[in-house]
Amino acid sequence: MRALLLASCLVVGACRESVIGTYPDLWMPEDGGLPRRPLLTDVCREDDDDLVTPSVGLRRVALCNDVADVDGTMFVDKRGAVFPPEYRALHALCARMNPASKTTDWIADPTLAEDQRAFFTSVLTRAPLARALADVSPDERVAALEAAWLPANGFEHVLCGEIAPDGSVGGMHVWSEYFFAEQEGRADYECATTALEDPDIATVRYRWKPPGRTDFFEKPIGGFHVSMSPACTLAVGYRALKENISPSMVGGVAFRAELYGREIYFALGITAGAVLTQYPVAIR
Repeated sequence: MRALLLASCLVVGACRESVIGTYPDLWMPEDGGLPRRPLLTDVCREDDDDLVTPSVGLRRVALCNDVADVDGTMFVDKRGAVFPPEYRALHALCARMNPASKTTDWIADPTLAEDQRAFFTSVLTRAPLARALADVSPDERVAALEAAWLPANGFEHVLCGEIAPDGSVGGMHVWSEYFFAEQEGRADYECATTALEDPDIATVRYRWKPPGRTDFFEKPIGGFHVSMSPACTLAVGYRALKENISPSMVGGVAFRAELYGREIYFALGITAGAVLTQYPVAIR
């Protein structure tokens, strides 16, 4: 057994995905079973009101080490897909951010900060966040979400994507951002990095052109949960911090989360008590 890391690099210390934590080993050598990690229950459900309908399909193409023709698209025919409004609102926010890593765009641009807060406010009513923040006073919920996702720049990194210091793509662990970039001709799907037939997690190599840039940047190993909503993503990170989940190392997992009827493993990075990075890890 082994884990398939959804990250932009595999060397500790080489990029934002490289987070040193307390769980150096993915597998438990004493029994060879799946990792015993904390479980976040009832995070996101299939009957939540924030999923895209009908489902968007993921194409299955040749492995990167096979010779095959790839047309550069990751998703199948997208006609008829209905997106709740926050997906495009998130995309509009991402288009306004400086794609360089570790930039505090909401501080540099007060208007962006105001619109970002409006986005947080709009998704608080979505079921995953309503459950996650049920014990927080309504007047304090936006601030609680901002405290979890902004100080370490996790919001831009995880939900929007950015350019890592080594010139690769960092983050972009929400499928819809890749989806919209592909529609706009700013994403080029190259190949699958693993033969794992997982209906929920894409593990792929691609190139991405950030908004306002003229060049494409490589994501050697990347991916995301295919269908996971923005509200679900934010709820997972908030719950992980709330329940004091320890961060993982590269190649490891920090916790499990119940998403849409399945348990999904996640890597987690934390800085100063806020989300630095968060991404699913496919396991076989």
